[in-house]
Amino acid sequence: MKLLYRLLVFCLLLSGYIVVAQDISVAEEIKKIDSLIENYQFELAQKKTDSLYKTKTGKSQFLEVRFRQALLLDKQEESSVESLKVLLSIIDDSENAGLHSLSCRIYLLTALAYEKSQNFELTNL
Repeated sequence: MKLLYRLLVFCLLLSGYIVVAQDISVAEEIKKIDSLIENYQFELAQKKTDSLYKTKTGKSQFLEVRFRQALLLDKQEESSVESLKVLLSIIDDSENAGLHSLSCRIYLLTALAYEKSQNFELTNL
């Protein structure tokens, strides 16, 4: 019985370690994406963002990845409308999750995207 108990405790500890390691690796990938965006390597940043978007991550990391997608769309200056759609789709989730720092960044990028588009009819989205 003691052996079974120890094995169970070991498995629980190991699973916790794996989850933490996965969170750390996703956080590192998000930092790499930020670096790529700052260095104007948009194609590579887009590939990394897409691959992270497809993986199973926590709610906060998922929202961070979606924010990076919006940031990428904004930096590429293709269309601020697409960036706005992504931003407006994640703002409520970030506020409900209590991610205040992310919410502030979303609001700032949203304001910037509205100014770039100069299409103020988009406020009705």
